[in-house]
Amino acid sequence: MGKRDKLAGLTKSWAGRTFQTTRMAAGVGKAAAGKLVRTALDREAQGEGMDELSAEELAARMGQLKGLMMKFGQMASYLDGALPEQAQAAMAKLQADSQPLEWAVICAAIEAELGPLDALFDHIDEEPTAAASIGQVHRASRDGQPVAVKVQYPGVADTLSIDLGNLRRYAFLGTLGTAMSSNEMIGELAERMAEECDYRIEARRTERFRALWADTPGVRIPRVHAAASSERVLTTEWIEGQSFAEFAASATQEERDRAGQRIYDFAFRGIFEHGLLYADPHPGNYLFPGGDEVAFLDFGCVRVFDETFVENWKEIARAVMAGDQPRFERAFRAGGFATSDRFDMDYQWKVMEYLYVPMKTPGFRYSHEYVRQSYDLILWKNPNRFRTPMPGPWLLANRLQWGMNSVLAALGAGGDWGDILMAGIDTPLRIAQDA
Repeated sequence: MGKRDKLAGLTKSWAGRTFQTTRMAAGVGKAAAGKLVRTALDREAQGEGMDELSAEELAARMGQLKGLMMKFGQMASYLDGALPEQAQAAMAKLQADSQPLEWAVICAAIEAELGPLDALFDHIDEEPTAAASIGQVHRASRDGQPVAVKVQYPGVADTLSIDLGNLRRYAFLGTLGTAMSSNEMIGELAERMAEECDYRIEARRTERFRALWADTPGVRIPRVHAAASSERVLTTEWIEGQSFAEFAASATQEERDRAGQRIYDFAFRGIFEHGLLYADPHPGNYLFPGGDEVAFLDFGCVRVFDETFVENWKEIARAVMAGDQPRFERAFRAGGFATSDRFDMDYQWKVMEYLYVPMKTPGFRYSHEYVRQSYDLILWKNPNRFRTPMPGPWLLANRLQWGMNSVLAALGAGGDWGDILMAGIDTPLRIAQDA
């Protein structure tokens, strides 16, 4: 048996072991998910705070389980007010890292996909620079150029399958308290997770975004090394820069404002001009190389919208920006919302006016308080909380809304957000068919 066969065997063995482990961990996953959800939704628990040891234990379990459980932990860690302060601080560790897999397994996974390492890279570091929910990243050199090599965990697709099963019990976490059906939400998540596990799709979308933003100053997207990439291995240009936390702590307010505006513009121009949602506004997906540049990483979670969806979103935004409630109600209903006779449209209009305060207020500066107050208005005190059937494509759009607001609040970013938003809305839509 050759070296590659042995390593492929190791990968297969690890995948089998991982599947058995995730089966045994299913109960732990349910418990972790349940604890996270109960803590997030229990207002009394939020008032009392969460025991520090319990928060640390919850974060550690999610980091070990990876998959969707870790993704939820990462999301909760940067969404202002989603969890009690101690729990949120513990979850913040998941933004930067989780428990990596041993090098022998990662080496085997790469070689099973692409052949001998020495034919692919001049050098590759055995210690990962990051370990996330689906894969981990190693720094390497290829043809004298520094590259990032993202390697998918063997068996992670099985882990995600178990996570999706667990999630059926706690489906309302992903719907943010709406009446969206569990089956619709699980179906949407399953499709997105299947795409995220195929690095060939991520490679294509990364290059598509690079082409669309090539002429935009201050936006940097890593180049894909196609010859060293496959379904489960993705090699891209290595970009040096400050992390989000480093930048937020050291940059001037003016620099943070410009960075926030660039992040906001990148998100909404992608949607309104090209039908592409960069759906993971995770602080770890931004780097700051200097010179007012923002580097956008990780295009595994991208939602491609059709023309009808985008034009309806534009119409909703135009109506709210114009202060035209009847026009908004027509667009809102046309989008598949507010099907119940008991739906309180006046309250929904109040919600929309709050969400658009940043866009309707020149020079608005995002704050943690603005984001936290939105939870009471949109979730806890909302009479429509269980009356709003959310169409599947809006699941990740909501993730963008909550995540983007929290990222901008962390920067304390100010700007004329309405001008940026309307510039995208007023640009004719050109759906990216090849994405």
